[in-house]
Amino acid sequence: MLSSFHNGTRVTLTLRNAHKPVSSAVSAVSSAADPQSRVFNVEITIDNPRGEFKPGTIGSLVLPSASAPVPQLTVPLAALVRSASGDFSVFVPAAESVGGKVRVHTVPVTIGASRGNDVEVLSGINAKQLIVIAGAQTLHENDVVRVVE
Repeated sequence: MLSSFHNGTRVTLTLRNAHKPVSSAVSAVSSAADPQSRVFNVEITIDNPRGEFKPGTIGSLVLPSASAPVPQLTVPLAALVRSASGDFSVFVPAAESVGGKVRVHTVPVTIGASRGNDVEVLSGINAKQLIVIAGAQTLHENDVVRVVE
């Protein structure tokens, strides 16, 4: 994050006695962190032609973002099944059901990063698809399951 700050980086400040956010720019960035707090000092200089803001005024800073976070599709690790060839898939219920029970089939997925007990799915399914999340390791193609939401 510190690498995104340099002299001239535009930032927005919200100051206690300002009626609207104040646009400003970074005027200095310390070259090393404080050894005790591991905090880098970043200095912001604001225009203050009417003397509204006094030295030491407390405010908050909206940090610039390199890019907006992109929502990622994740599934529980327990939903993934691994084939003998090492590929991953999930079980998806078929569209038709009989008496609340459906047949399941595997859908290959490409996985990404793990986040705790969840794994990012890069391709293969979409966020609206139902998947089997409990007992997937014991299922086989065309097994019949009961859907519980």
